[in-house]
Amino acid sequence: MNRKGKFITAGIVGVLASAFIGVSIASAAARPPVGRDDAGILHVCVIGTVYHANGTLDDSQCPSGSYALDMGGVGPTGATGPAGPAGAKGATGAAGPAGAAGAKGDTGPAGAAGAKGDPGTNAQALPYGVALVQVARNGAAATTWETLSTTLGSPVGDTTSGTFRFTCTGSVPCEVSVKAYTTVDGYQVYPRLDIMSQVEGSGENYCEYADGADNNGASQTVGTTATAVPLGIGSTADCGAGQAGGVVNSILVPNGPQDHYDVTATFVISKK
Repeated sequence: MNRKGKFITAGIVGVLASAFIGVSIASAAARPPVGRDDAGILHVCVIGTVYHANGTLDDSQCPSGSYALDMGGVGPTGATGPAGPAGAKGATGAAGPAGAAGAKGDTGPAGAAGAKGDPGTNAQALPYGVALVQVARNGAAATTWETLSTTLGSPVGDTTSGTFRFTCTGSVPCEVSVKAYTTVDGYQVYPRLDIMSQVEGSGENYCEYADGADNNGASQTVGTTATAVPLGIGSTADCGAGQAGGVVNSILVPNGPQDHYDVTATFVISKK
């Protein structure tokens, strides 16, 4: 190829080709005087052993006495090189938000039995009130026909009551009396006795009613042993056994082989 009045010999072309692998010589007809003729063509001016890139493809811009070469297009992409070594471990990231609550787990096995506890202290025994309704028949000593009891502790008093029947036989009237006691000191008893009579084959009739330890609604103080409780029967004795009214220690009822008596007794035991 002719550039600047010089000729490139085959020897020079070999030298240049060994220096530029893939460099091709552009023909004068293929290259315009100025500018690129197609993609990937680069115009090079050679001065001795120095190669000058001339991007304008204009021979007039190459120094006098140099050779102008153009380079071929860009070759195909080479194969991918091997992967590089793993980088260093990065810093620990920030903690993420708390996860949702998990499902309820299965019930665990029962625990072992605990050690036996120390013996407890015995509770204090409750106090009791006791009332005895007694009957004396045919002049004999009085015996208990009814025993009534109740625990004590109510602030308004504790009540106990009951009913029994007896027959008054013998040659003298029978006597109905009351005794009472409590298991602790400091109590009093209010008595009520309602006595009904019945002759065999007839209906019941009123006999006597006692209300209180006197006729003014009094109570009788009692101790921890059986104590006689007086009875207020009013101004008259109503059973007809020849007894005077007022406050009595026992109520007389007439005797007879067919005379029956129903006694209903009620007692209110309260703190003094």
